[in-house]
Amino acid sequence: MPGGRSTKESLATKKNTRPVEVTAAPAELSNGANGAPPQRLQRLLRLMILVQGRRGATATSLAQSLGVSRRTVFRDLRVLQEAEVPVRSIPGRGYILDPEFQAALQDFGASEMLGLMLLAKVAQALPEQPLLRPAHEAVMKIIARLPSTVRGFYQELLSNVTFSPGAARMDAEVPARFSTLQRCIEERTVCRVRYSPVTPHKPLAGRVHPLHLHFYKHTWYVLGFSEPHDEVRMFNLSRFESLDATDEIFPPMPFSIEEYLSDAWGIIPGYETYDVAVQFTARVTRNVIEINWHYSQKVQMHDDGSCTVRFRVAGIDEIKWWVIGYGDQAHVLEPAELREELAAMSRSMTALYDRPATSTNDSNVRSK
Repeated sequence: MPGGRSTKESLATKKNTRPVEVTAAPAELSNGANGAPPQRLQRLLRLMILVQGRRGATATSLAQSLGVSRRTVFRDLRVLQEAEVPVRSIPGRGYILDPEFQAALQDFGASEMLGLMLLAKVAQALPEQPLLRPAHEAVMKIIARLPSTVRGFYQELLSNVTFSPGAARMDAEVPARFSTLQRCIEERTVCRVRYSPVTPHKPLAGRVHPLHLHFYKHTWYVLGFSEPHDEVRMFNLSRFESLDATDEIFPPMPFSIEEYLSDAWGIIPGYETYDVAVQFTARVTRNVIEINWHYSQKVQMHDDGSCTVRFRVAGIDEIKWWVIGYGDQAHVLEPAELREELAAMSRSMTALYDRPATSTNDSNVRSK
């Protein structure tokens, strides 16, 4: 194998010898056009887990567990050995992992280690999110303890897995605000804030008793008792103009995020609960029903391929934006309040697009 010794030689290596560095992957594990399909990579991982978890596994028992032929098992074992995963055959027992290799994995199973490495990819994709940078560093320290052959094998398995976090807020102050609020929650101390709401209203200035930090769709929020509102409110960490911790202790307050958001469509629970029914055309039905949008979701299929989806939600301010995203492919059947709001929005959009496409003030347009 390029850049290293043969499997036979590496198995004969003494304990104090440095691990063999894997500088190239076998063709069967490559990520090129001639490489193994994802299902085979999954089978190779499962094969490694089976051998790792048994004191001896015969080719017959492995074939039965994997649902493949003995010939396929022998071929897959050869691929693992070419990747310098030291699988050994013991007469009368079957296949085992080399004890030194097994010792390197004793704290984690193969699937657990693969999960940790995937977590590292997720954390690396979101470096600006609070706590994810140290989480990535912690996982990398664990991975660094593995022999290079083990590490290279897992990296090869994950080479065809990527994570795209999508849109993210560009506010460098969020991690610091998160830390301040986390400390105030732990110490039960009051925060003095100045907050700019999403609507063009006057900024809120007052005191908040922070109770819970919650992440939802690219953004961190803090839930806390707002003295100006005299109730629990949710605040977007990106919209604080100022946030200062005080030394004042606020009294204990029972709070459950599950109860607060129990029937909400997203993060804004309304004061009134509605039974919502939306009919979707056949064109978008599959896109709609393949996701569980809300715990109360119920789907009724129709002969023409369309469907009616029902929900029971607290408030309609959030669900209306979800419905309008499907345009003319969605028709709200109930409640009347939601129908009226969407009809008004539709009329406004029609009037907007009936006008020429001109900017109100092109001279003031600037990039952000």
